[in-house]
Amino acid sequence: MRRFDQKKANDWFYQTQGLPYGYHNFIYGWIDTTTDNFPPLLPGELAPVVFSMLEAVMPKTIYNMFAEGMNKRLGTDGLNMKGVAAAAAQKGMSIMDVMAMVEQDGWEYNGLVPRDGLAYVCSAYAASVWKAAGIFGDDYINATEWTPRDVYVADVFDKNFHRPQQCIDADPTLPYC
Repeated sequence: MRRFDQKKANDWFYQTQGLPYGYHNFIYGWIDTTTDNFPPLLPGELAPVVFSMLEAVMPKTIYNMFAEGMNKRLGTDGLNMKGVAAAAAQKGMSIMDVMAMVEQDGWEYNGLVPRDGLAYVCSAYAASVWKAAGIFGDDYINATEWTPRDVYVADVFDKNFHRPQQCIDADPTLPYC
């Protein structure tokens, strides 16, 4: 089993400490295809329409929460929803095609507010710490695509771990420290 390098994990934590929650890419973690991402009664095409309508009253919020991620996927910057739709069409893509593109580790979000930086939701952040700590070795892991289920089922834990006595003394019923 690969070792967890605590120093590398700590270094990554201190480098990313204070970043806002990954609201910039939150919606994209569960959009994996151009179809079948939404509940059956909710058409996928509704999301970009709703965001376009809300953009008229909350342009900064919609840019931060949706349009900037679309810009990342298109290799553009600063386009609003209409601009994103036009840029996608120029590339022969639909909005749904762009939404289904994979979020990439290392994308930094600037928003229309001061720079936010890297964006990780909880499960993606856990995977990024593990990645930084080296437990995946040379295997390619795109942490920003990890879901809570991915973290839960990851086979990275020592199944023969013996809790130190101080953990047992502190709480004898827990299987972990």
